[in-house]
Amino acid sequence: MKSTTVIIGCALAAGLMTFASGKVQAGTVIDNSLYSALKVKATLTFVDSNDKFKKMSFSNKDILSASGTSGAGHKLALNDGDVYVIDKDAVLDNLTQEGYTETTLDEYISVDTTSKNGHTDKHTGQGYIDSYFYDSPTTPCNVVNLYGVFSDSQTDAYNNNNSTDNVSSSLKANSLAAESYTDTGEGLVDFIPGSGSISANGSGKLNLP
Repeated sequence: MKSTTVIIGCALAAGLMTFASGKVQAGTVIDNSLYSALKVKATLTFVDSNDKFKKMSFSNKDILSASGTSGAGHKLALNDGDVYVIDKDAVLDNLTQEGYTETTLDEYISVDTTSKNGHTDKHTGQGYIDSYFYDSPTTPCNVVNLYGVFSDSQTDAYNNNNSTDNVSSSLKANSLAAESYTDTGEGLVDFIPGSGSISANGSGKLNLP
């Protein structure tokens, strides 16, 4: 079990502390749709071959590497619940459709308001997020799972003739539980615990029909 746990650390999370501290860019509008910049972080604890507790990091870099989508200017983005790889001009891949990740967002409570002039709508909510990241779309594969409470908000500000929408969107899940394990195809083994966070932020102008 110890050797397999170390393999999970190398495959999914080795050497990422520097990357995790980097600044995530704002969202991007592509084909009149807002892609919010996604940031995933986790710290996991395993036992090494000397029976010592060790920590390792997991972040965006692992997800891009595992899916074979690393590249200059490539970043993760969230749009309508799916995780995408984008650059400044185009959508490059849908990692949810490819089977490298899946996320469930269950919003339990929410508040919606409209400004007096009717030009601004605001939605805020809270709920439960459950995200899985795989180093392969088929088994056997290594898995990182983050889950817990999230809050989200979206503001839509329309111009006077309702031809454009200045939209701003935010999702925050700062205190998530995390775990990593191996899915052999016949069962789940070699669990290790951790904690993490997921956030997604974006803003831009959309044209309305």
